[in-house]
Amino acid sequence: MNFLLLLLSLNPIKEFKYAKGLFEDGFYDLAETELVDFINNYPNSIYAPEASVLLVKSLNQQGSFEKAIVKCKEFVFKYPSKKEDLLIEWAKTEIKLNNFDSAIKAINGITNRDKRELYFGEAYYGKGDYKQALEHYSKSSLPHSKLSTGWAYMGLKDYEKAASVFSKIKGEYEEEGAFLYAKSIFLSGDKNSEKAFIEYLAEYPEGKYTARAYSYLADINENNGNTEKAIQYLKEVAVSDPSLYGFSNYRMGLIEHEKGNYEKAIEFFDNLSGSDPYFLDAMYWKSLSLGKQGNIEEALVNLHLVSKNSPALKNEALFEMARIYKKNGDYKHAMEFLNNIEGELWDESRIEMGNILLLQEKPNEAYSKFMEVVEKNQGSVNLALLQAALTKKKLNEFENALSMLDTYERNFPNGNEIDKVYMLKGDIYQSLKEYRKALSEYEKVNLEKSPDFTPYVLEAKGWAWMGLKRYDMAFHNLEELSEKFPDFCSRAEIYFQLGNAAYAMGDTKSAERAYRQVKGDRKPEALFNLGKMFLDNKEYNRAIEEFVNIKKNFSLSSYSQISSYYIALALRKKNDLRASNEQLYSMISESYDAEILVESFLLLGDNYFDQAKFDSSFKYYSKGFELTREKLSGANASSLTLLGVRGILLSTNSLSGSSKMEEEARDLLRRLRGSGMEGKVNSLVGNILFNSGKYNESVTYLEYSEEPDSYYKAGLAFLKMGRKQQAIQFLSKAAKSNEFKDKAYMELGRIEYNDGNTDGAKKYLAKSSLPEASLLYALCLKKEGKEKEATEKLLKLRGEADGLAYIELAKILIDRKDYTSALKNIEEALKFERSEAEGYYLKGKILLETGNEEEALKTLLKVRYLHPESEWVSPSLYTLSEIMIQRGEVERALNYLNEIVERAEEPWRTKAKSKISELNK
Repeated sequence: MNFLLLLLSLNPIKEFKYAKGLFEDGFYDLAETELVDFINNYPNSIYAPEASVLLVKSLNQQGSFEKAIVKCKEFVFKYPSKKEDLLIEWAKTEIKLNNFDSAIKAINGITNRDKRELYFGEAYYGKGDYKQALEHYSKSSLPHSKLSTGWAYMGLKDYEKAASVFSKIKGEYEEEGAFLYAKSIFLSGDKNSEKAFIEYLAEYPEGKYTARAYSYLADINENNGNTEKAIQYLKEVAVSDPSLYGFSNYRMGLIEHEKGNYEKAIEFFDNLSGSDPYFLDAMYWKSLSLGKQGNIEEALVNLHLVSKNSPALKNEALFEMARIYKKNGDYKHAMEFLNNIEGELWDESRIEMGNILLLQEKPNEAYSKFMEVVEKNQGSVNLALLQAALTKKKLNEFENALSMLDTYERNFPNGNEIDKVYMLKGDIYQSLKEYRKALSEYEKVNLEKSPDFTPYVLEAKGWAWMGLKRYDMAFHNLEELSEKFPDFCSRAEIYFQLGNAAYAMGDTKSAERAYRQVKGDRKPEALFNLGKMFLDNKEYNRAIEEFVNIKKNFSLSSYSQISSYYIALALRKKNDLRASNEQLYSMISESYDAEILVESFLLLGDNYFDQAKFDSSFKYYSKGFELTREKLSGANASSLTLLGVRGILLSTNSLSGSSKMEEEARDLLRRLRGSGMEGKVNSLVGNILFNSGKYNESVTYLEYSEEPDSYYKAGLAFLKMGRKQQAIQFLSKAAKSNEFKDKAYMELGRIEYNDGNTDGAKKYLAKSSLPEASLLYALCLKKEGKEKEATEKLLKLRGEADGLAYIELAKILIDRKDYTSALKNIEEALKFERSEAEGYYLKGKILLETGNEEEALKTLLKVRYLHPESEWVSPSLYTLSEIMIQRGEVERALNYLNEIVERAEEPWRTKAKSKISELNK
């Protein structure tokens, strides 16, 4: 694969990181090319505004000042969030060209102290240093300084002070102050914000912010459940600003769709023109509305349009088309669409293909599809493995089915479906008339975790005892079933339990059929279980339909409120974070059960964290934590408390760094003293520090936590610091727990391997069932000179161990100087995140060895930019320093070598110091 194709294979975040890394390393010409491509390809990315600023800076660094000014003028309007930064760059560029008049115009004529301080403040505001900005604004008496003071308080999330400032603004900026006052109290959660926006509109009916005010009013009313009023406000948005006509109709269509008014939704979606930025999103939702109406043909036409023209919605559109064709029995077309799905829905599509093949009575082909997911170790591996085992059971290939279920049990011992695995294994043993083994499996079912299984376990155990002719025990179990579950044989209960049993066995078709036949009081619960089944199977749209059905038709049921939460969860899982947030805001504004509210706050935190909005994620994690402490008790409260703590710590770490995070952790530990959760909190802090590469700080927390995970991570941390004996001590403790036994033995084996003790290493590695342990075992064989045996073992491990087998095969081939074959293995390794860093390093070395220095440089840089915490950064930097020395760029070489020294990873630190000494002579 050439370099261009490698770039195309990167996702937007990695492309941005790569481009940013090039800029920071001074490769401004390369950075310019990558930043232009990134902005063109991802104009709406959250990283696009920052990329625009970096592009202007890259042009300035190269002396392309006229070009930089053109880009400044373009980006100022395209990316308003970076307007201040761009204006400053514009002014700085004009000054470099001695275009002082243009510079003064760009910064609105900074000629006196007031204006100078104002725009000093604006500069700090653009960098996000709002406190420093406030200091400068206070030194300026200009009206705009007062307005900017309010903006700075908003940047600090101090909405009360912002509102106070905006409410007092008179004169030139009075209108903007009135609008921003309303916006501030809206962001603070003040219910008076609706009144404030209405007052703004009354005072300024044709003002600059009229459309935005109407849009906020629509948000407020939609969140409060007043959708009719929200729609009226959205209509006013389009009237106030015709350029927002498409946006307002798209929003109105979504509201009507969620209400089930599909005809009206379609009318709104049809109002968007093909050139509108929301057109394809509208067509996707229009197709869903058409599908709800039974207008399948037109729905398919729209979905086809979306799949061809919207990269973001392509896979979802293909999946929806496949679902329609499957529902109509057209399995051929359904399979064609599913086969074209890539990305996050790939694993779901293959499982769905397997399910269709089962419907077509093609179990062997279905099995192959399930195994594609298993073999690639991608996405829903556990579900695919379970379906594959179920397929083998249907084929009466019981031994194969049992083997797969054993694999599931080894790899997912704490999975949500583990009790289903035990049940299925028990039933298979019953079919094989191995009743003792069947009983043993039923006994493993955790009835506390899965209480709905209780009658089935009792019934199944009864039949197993019958098979053993232990009629007394059979009678005992069946009598207990009768006493504890007197309604088990009622009609509704039969269908309900049949649905549960079918779902437990992985037979989703039978489960759905049974759940839909439940009537009476159990109907809401049956629909809720059906929704959860769809959610577990990643059929998110179908899950949402069932949960909405419960809210619409069983609003007084106890399952109505929890269904609201699951709607938000399903929207999150389908990556519609905006809709998920809207659903959660609506729930929070109403009176909900305290536990549901806690989970809603935590889910909001998760959504905002995924969007890199760490201020907001911290806010909602904190609210969830506080509410848990105030309103909940018991085991679930402890679990939710820890989720809140974890979110608070991660948000703080991302927002303010590890020192602030540790300070926050100490405060949380004080508040949780005596709760029994201190060890888990220490474990959380230690893990975050460990994952940030702060190993010395991490062990301070990990060694005082008695969690098995902490022992394991402490062992790894000590290894990173070169303190081997302490590492062995903690890994040995971790090896005593079932959960970390395999990992701990593997690391203990790795230590022996690194010490050259292959016999000792193999003894540890043989106790681990992990593929990577097998890989290390192969390396022991290689070190012992048994290259043929090692190669055979590595060939069997291809596709496992996160691509590391491909890496080791490549190393063998490099030793043989078979670079072509080595590169083929490296390309396979690059498909795995874990082996990517070493893969790029090895590829860079091969490119350098074969004389392709420029491509080698670019490839080695990827290690640093895309995997900054990897152990392969130091060797990559060392190789880069050698390239720079050859080029005569000694200063850049020294920068790389000093960075290696700062990373303090041996033996590269010592090598780097030695090289620095040579260069400084």
